Amino acid sequence: MASSSSPSDSHDPDSNARRDLAPESTADATADATDDPPPTSAEILATTHPLCTRCGYDLHGLTPEATCPECATQVAYSLAYPPAIESDAERLKSSHPPCLRCGYDLHGLTPEADCPECGAPVQRSLRGNLLGFSAPEYLRSLSTGLLLILVAVISQIATTVLIVIGMMVLSIAFQNPAAVGVVENVAAIFHFGVMMMSFIGWWMFSAPDPAIVGQDQGDTPRKTLRIAIVAALVVSLISMVSELFFVTALNQVWLGIAVGGLWLVAWIVQFFASLLYVQWMAKRIPSETIRRRAEIYMWLLPLIYIVGACVFLGPLIAMVMYFVLLYQLYGKIREIIRTQAEDDSIMPGDQAQFV
Repeated sequence: MASSSSPSDSHDPDSNARRDLAPESTADATADATDDPPPTSAEILATTHPLCTRCGYDLHGLTPEATCPECATQVAYSLAYPPAIESDAERLKSSHPPCLRCGYDLHGLTPEADCPECGAPVQRSLRGNLLGFSAPEYLRSLSTGLLLILVAVISQIATTVLIVIGMMVLSIAFQNPAAVGVVENVAAIFHFGVMMMSFIGWWMFSAPDPAIVGQDQGDTPRKTLRIAIVAALVVSLISMVSELFFVTALNQVWLGIAVGGLWLVAWIVQFFASLLYVQWMAKRIPSETIRRRAEIYMWLLPLIYIVGACVFLGPLIAMVMYFVLLYQLYGKIREIIRTQAEDDSIMPGDQAQFV
């Protein structure tokens, strides 16, 4: 009767040894299979807060295939080569980074230290120029300045509409030139008040950040904007004085042409400088949507203004679109202020008193 064992078993002396070892090998494989696998890049980005190697931006919530919204560095690169404390220490030894809160020179300190002047964490000052790491006072100044600008824009829109309607009613329906002159005087005073509010708002919004670092500090559009708003305010003052003190008709015509030309130049410079400054500020939020919209509005709003000027709707539409852009920027800055006040990682523990 034939044996039940196979020929290979009867001729292979190691077969029994292999059968004895098989249970252990299977057990080892099972044990290895039960070990937790290492987290994937997507899981790391979803559950932790890795920083961009180049600028320190928080990459939480992005995908490995994406790029940093602040400096366009590949997210996968930052995961492979995360920023090290040693590089921060070397930077503190070789350069003079300012404190993000008070501008104190942090040269020679360690990344784990606090600013000797205000107590803000040194490591937070090495994160770059994002507004989320700027001083709370600076952020509040930006917010207040933008709010004044928004109120001034709304007031300008409402005043323009009401004055045009009022002058048409007085000159056509009632045929009262004296009343028209009174309306013009009131309009000049109110216009100067609106310009004063706009001047204060833009001056606050264009204030330099003491904690800004690097070469791109937005100085060109910021300084140009300040020069333009000063010029516009001076021209508005001259226009109001000429209206109130009843300059002779001939002189008033020439003065009106000169003042109008100067105001137009100042307004154009202010418009383009403000949109360039908004683009620079949007990169610090960061908000690519606001930056791109401000870039498009540099040619779109003048086109709408000029083409639609003949029916009066063009300037009105352009001003409303300009207002909406600034309002979106205002909302983003308010959101950063709220986040900074709630997030102890920005200004932890006992530093919260100045938030």
